[in-house]
Parts: sequence; C-alpha cells; structure tokens
Amino acid sequence: MTKRSGIVFSYRGRQFKLVDIEWGADNSFYFMPRQHDAEVGQRICTEHRDDGRLVLNIDQVQSGCFPTRKISRHTSGYFHIKDVVGRGGNREKDGLIGPSFKEMGGFYTFLVICPQAIETLVCVDKPEPTHVIVQLPEST
Repeated sequence: MTKRSGIVFSYRGRQFKLVDIEWGADNSFYFMPRQHDAEVGQRICTEHRDDGRLVLNIDQVQSGCFPTRKISRHTSGYFHIKDVVGRGGNREKDGLIGPSFKEMGGFYTFLVICPQAIETLVCVDKPEPTHVIVQLPEST
C-alpha cells in the first residue's frame, strides 16, 4: 500500500503546495514537485565544481531541462528522475546513486527544494488531512 502526504505553505490566507510525497512498502520515497505546466522543465542553475561538489544558484533559472514530474529515492540509494508521475515514462539519468538507507545511520538530507517565491507556487483550495502545513508569517 502506498502512503501519501505533501507539504503546503499557508501564506496570506491562501494555501500553496510545494510537493506531494509518497512512500511504498519497500520504504522508497517518491516526490512529485507541484508546478504550473509552464514551469515543468525549469530548474535552478547548478554548477559542478572541480572537487565534485554541486553548487545551487537559487537566483537563476534554467529553461528547457528534462521535465521533472517525479523523483524517486530508493532504499538502495538510487535516484530516478522521471517525466511522468505513474509507471512508465522516461528517466533523465540512470545510475544516480547516494548512500543506501542502511548506510545513512541517522538523519540525512536526500532532497532539496527551493521555492523562489511562495505566491508563485500552485495554489490549492484545501489541503488533505495528511499534508504538513507550514504557517508562514504574513509579512516578509
């Protein structure tokens, strides 16, 4: 049985969804970023440094990238980035791997999402009872 949740920001009397999250019987996580259709294929700019680090530049956006609709994080450590939410579709890369859940030992960050402006996220009428709602201050 797949379980589902999500992250919603409550801001200035409106609800904005950031991501849907599912996890399966094998403890794999599935992230479905909520985006407007025109934004699918956009990402923040990244830079690979000589030391192997990936640096995120949240002030710049790239267009024309692989359309990310689902990010899978498996217990084995593998990541899959897909262009569809369900089964099938295409993957951006195979072989992208991080530490397995057994190797993590404690808390470990395995997904970073950087909304640039809360009011540009997808507005939802009513969050589901399983969603995590983050109350943001009314002024910024």
